[in-house]
Amino acid sequence: MVRKITFGSRDDLNKEDKKAYRPVSENVAAAANLNSASRTIVKILRHTAKELGLPIQPDGYIELGALLGSKPMARFRSLSLEQLHQIVANDNKTRLHLKFDETSGQWFIRANQGHSAGVIDTESLLTRIADAKDFPSVVHGTYYKCLPLILTTGLNRMAREHIHFAPGVHLDGERKVISGMRVNCEVAIFIDLAQALADGILFFVSANRVLLTEGIHGVLPPKYFARVVDIKSNSPLTDRDIKMHTEKAALLTLPESTVPDTSTIIATTSRNPVPNPGDRSHAHNNNSPCAYSICEF
Repeated sequence: MVRKITFGSRDDLNKEDKKAYRPVSENVAAAANLNSASRTIVKILRHTAKELGLPIQPDGYIELGALLGSKPMARFRSLSLEQLHQIVANDNKTRLHLKFDETSGQWFIRANQGHSAGVIDTESLLTRIADAKDFPSVVHGTYYKCLPLILTTGLNRMAREHIHFAPGVHLDGERKVISGMRVNCEVAIFIDLAQALADGILFFVSANRVLLTEGIHGVLPPKYFARVVDIKSNSPLTDRDIKMHTEKAALLTLPESTVPDTSTIIATTSRNPVPNPGDRSHAHNNNSPCAYSICEF
């Protein structure tokens, strides 16, 4: 049975919860605690809601009281509705959304994107992109140590529902927070969205303007890579650049012959077979930034 918590009311807590309860000024008022609560909420909404037995809707919404009643939220049960609004408003990537349902009289919350596979219904949560002209720039951020594998096998969603992209990125060497890309990404892969849509690959946009696709059975092949750019210098990468940077990273070792020539990559995709999505042999350790072949959060 799913427990529900009324915001900030000590009377609604059972004996075990009351031990963890503290006045707002002691427990969750500090920014660090709000940040911790935010991370916990995002993790539940994106990845663990089903295993916790929470009733998540096809569009990703969970009733707020049920969320606060879950075990991982035990130390945050004194959160007020105002503080929850603050958490949502202060998220610099707008990953969360709160709404009030007039019919039930309850508040609901969801993650706008980034879910594990099988958690949500894509069509219910996201808006399908019909025209590539609406998004002239579609960019995927990654790291040099991941690049040879990506250029060889494509972008892989791994355990997530989608591969993530940022729209309208202007590279100027500065480290900026962008929804769909981590701030420390080293390489930008620009996608030929028009060609992908023409080939029947579905792309979607989330409420916080992150672009997403499942690709072809979880993989977006290299034939859809328009160009590869070093983020710091905003310079297109040559085969020599890729070799130099990946050797410097020294964290991903591939035979020299497998490092493809980016100048001909679109024309040579026949030598880059798409891996079987069920085959995890090409995947990196999940603690690595390459775990999902992506650079988003």
